[in-house]
This record gives sequence, C-alpha cells and structure tokens, in this order.
Amino acid sequence: MKNMKKLVTFFMIFTIIVLIGTMSFAKVNPKDYTTQISLDGNGKAVGYSNLIIGAVNLVGILIFFITVAVIGVKYIAASVEERADYKRTMIPILIGAFFLFGLPNIIMLVYNIVRK
Repeated sequence: MKNMKKLVTFFMIFTIIVLIGTMSFAKVNPKDYTTQISLDGNGKAVGYSNLIIGAVNLVGILIFFITVAVIGVKYIAASVEERADYKRTMIPILIGAFFLFGLPNIIMLVYNIVRK
C-alpha cells in the first residue's frame, strides 16, 4: 500500500512538472501592443468580456482535467468495493463537464442565431 501511494505521488509530481515544462510565453513589447476592443451599441466593452469568459473557461477546463486525472488514478488503485463509490462520484463530474463544455457552446449558438 505504501508503494502504491509513493507511485501515485510520483506520477502526480511528474505530471505537474511536465505540464509546467510545456507552457509557452510570448514576448510582447507593451508599447507596441494595441488592443482591439470594440464597443457595441450599449457602450459595453465586448473585448474584455470575451477575455474574461475565455480565462474562466480555461481555468475550469484545467481544474476539470486535473480532477478527472486524480479520480482516475484513485479508481485504478481502488479495490472492487471502492470502485462502486467512485462510479457514484463521477456522476456530478459528468454533469459539471456538460456545464463546462456543452452549455457555453449552446449559449454561443443561440447568441449567434439571435444576433443575425
């Protein structure tokens, strides 16, 4: 059992190191950068809202995949009785995945239909 915990800990640390190592950064001179924020008829900044929604969506996706990976590792290491508990744990995660991935796309589809 201790070896399994060490193995799971090793794989989690390894995954974090790989994820950090694959991040990329862009070199931008702030003086040369111009924003492309458009204003709609009500005077609301559309560019900022898209940026905020995209950032929140990205954070949600990262949290989702990390959670699924942790639960997946626990599921693999679990006994037969414990696997039934993890199956009940996955139902709220699947509902959350629908809200995270499906609902924004449905809302954007309705928005594009109404806008045209």
